[in-house]
Amino acid sequence: MSKASSRKQFEGRWRITDSSNWSPEDLDLVGAAQILFKRDGAGELQMVAIEGTLDYRISHRDGESVLEFSWAGFDQGDEVGGRGTARIERGILKGELFVHQGDNATFAARRED
Repeated sequence: MSKASSRKQFEGRWRITDSSNWSPEDLDLVGAAQILFKRDGAGELQMVAIEGTLDYRISHRDGESVLEFSWAGFDQGDEVGGRGTARIERGILKGELFVHQGDNATFAARRED
């Protein structure tokens, strides 16, 4: 699979519906929990009280496309950042979000657009 076609499968807005650390209600605390991957390798993240921008790359492991990203933003007004990974399994985006020197959580999301 080419780099462009690998990126295309992730592009768009994904609604975060499940997390290992937060209930669905908590995920939507400040706004609809979502992650957006733009065509240019940039994106946005919103979940619980975390809002940020991200930068992503696609790599391949064991024949599968894996999206890896770094992110920076705010959590309840405090500057935060971190990294994450995601892959698509049967149409569901499954990933893990790491907060630098903080928590990590798994998440699942469904494509919105």
